[in-house]
Formats: sequence, structure tokens, C-alpha cells
Amino acid sequence: MNRTWITLAILLLLALGGCASTTKSAEKDTLFVSGRIDGDTVDISSKRDGKIVEILVREGDSVEAGQLVARIVSAQDEAQVESQKANVTQDERKLQEAAAAAPARVSLAEANLAASKADLVRWEAELQQAETDAKRYPALAQSGAVAEQVANQQQTRMKSARASTEAARKQILSAEASLNQAKAQLQQIATAKANLGSSRADLRRFEANVSDLAITAPIAGTILTRSAEPGRVAAAGQTILTMVDLHKLYLRGFIPEGDVGKVKVGQAAQVYLDSKQKESIQAEVIRIDPQVMFTPENTYFKDDRVKQVMGVKLGLKGAYGLAKPGMPADGEILIGRQ
Repeated sequence: MNRTWITLAILLLLALGGCASTTKSAEKDTLFVSGRIDGDTVDISSKRDGKIVEILVREGDSVEAGQLVARIVSAQDEAQVESQKANVTQDERKLQEAAAAAPARVSLAEANLAASKADLVRWEAELQQAETDAKRYPALAQSGAVAEQVANQQQTRMKSARASTEAARKQILSAEASLNQAKAQLQQIATAKANLGSSRADLRRFEANVSDLAITAPIAGTILTRSAEPGRVAAAGQTILTMVDLHKLYLRGFIPEGDVGKVKVGQAAQVYLDSKQKESIQAEVIRIDPQVMFTPENTYFKDDRVKQVMGVKLGLKGAYGLAKPGMPADGEILIGRQ
């Protein structure tokens, strides 16, 4: 009988030792983390000041990236667009007028200059011949070869050629001035084009301001909070809605300072929701805080409060629709899989 009890005791001790060893091994393979589900939120605001006239979503609504979620109005921005449209129309008319008149004026001025130069060449030749004849005919008149009246006519002809030549030179100067003026009008076309380009750029900028009055979702996600209602005047940058991407949630928790060396980014983990404590969600360590901190205030035991901890984030790889921000959850970091 005694021998039987001794045998049972030995077997029991061996069994207990095996269980302890298994528990100890399990404890070495995982690191417990407790916290709550969270996500990186995105505040949706207007780029412009204006009065909110419509908000198209409420808390819990799913939205796609680029989806219209709210509209505001700004009389000032809309008036700028209308005023600038008038400026663009005016600059377009100025450019059309300059483009229609200037090239024709340049062509006409060039033709006049060419004709004036041709006249000068003709009159210079005429003057040269008249000067030659005026020198030759007085001697002929003295010898009786020609009448003295003919010699006098050559003198008159020379004076007339000189006057016409001088007039041709002045005409050239006038034609050149007209051409320069016409070319200056061509420069006005370039100026008109530049003014029109500037006006159109301002119009695009003002239209972009009006376009910004239609507020869209920057990412796909779920609306968490609605911070304003229609009728309210919102300042630029003021939050109207807050959203989160439920596909990119994480467990935010803390680990003891002494276990920090066991954890690294990319390490595999598992998360358990309170609503489904027996089903694990695959996760991984996506962040380790750069500095330790004291245990948060809502720890109620004095011995725990004086301990320092390190914040970590375990990014969830699933559970879309099950995990939601604010839900309490537990996690295990698989430190045995280094």
C-alpha cells in the first residue's frame, strides 16, 4: 500500500513538473499586451472660409476616397470668379484687336519704306544726270551749239532733282518711323498675350477656390465624428468631420520596460477582442515608442503605477468590420519567433 502511494506521488510530481515546464516555456514564447483598438484618424476640414450648407454623412457611414461629404458657400470666392471672367473676356478682345491690326500695319509700313527707297534711288540718278548736263550746257551755249535757253533749263532741272532727292530722303525717314511704330504695335500683341495668360491663371486659381468649397473625403474609411452642422460658419482648417480607415487598425498597449529588448518592429503577434476572446486576429508590431513612460493613471495598484512601461502598436491584419476604435482587447507578441 505504501509502495503504491509513493509511486502515485512520484507520477504526480513528474506531471506537475511537466506542466510547469510547459507553462514556463509558453510564458517565454509570448508577451502579453492589454489595451484598446485604435486607428490613425483624419480630420476633414475646408480649405476656405464659408458657411456650411450641407453635410452628407453621419457617424458610422463608410465613404470612398474623393466622395463628396460636405458643401460650404463663400459669396466672396464666387464673386471673384465672376469678376475675373469679365477680365479674361476684356483681355481676349484686346488681343484680338491687336492681332488683327498690327500685322497689316507692319506690312503697309514696310511697303511704303521700300517705295520710298526706290524713289530715292531714282531721284539720285536723276540728280546725277542733271548736274552733269548743267555743267556741260553753258559751254555749249557760249559756243553757239545750243540756245542759251536750253542751258538755263538744265540749271532748273538740276535744282528740281536736288529738291526731289531731298524730299525722297525725308520720305524714307518718315516711312522708317511708321514701320517702327507698327512693330511696336506687334509688341503690344505679346503684352496682350501675357496679360491674357495672367488673367486666365487668376481665373483658374479663383475657380479652384470655389471648387474647394465642395469638401471630399481624403481617404476611404468610416466617419467617426461630425463636429459641425449646416448653417455654421466654418473657418479654413476647422474640423468638420473626423474619419478613420478601418482596414488599418491597431491595438495600442504597453509592455514593461524590462521586456522592451524582446520586442522589435515586424514581430508577429495575435490580438483577441473581448467580443471574440477565443478567436485570434493575426497582427504584427508596427511601432515601439522611442521613450518609456510611467504606467497610465487608470492603473489602480500602487505597485504597478510606479513601474515604467513602453507603448507599442500591434497592427491588425484582419477583422475588418469586427474591430472598431475604442474596443478593449488583449494581445500576445510572439517573442519566441525572433
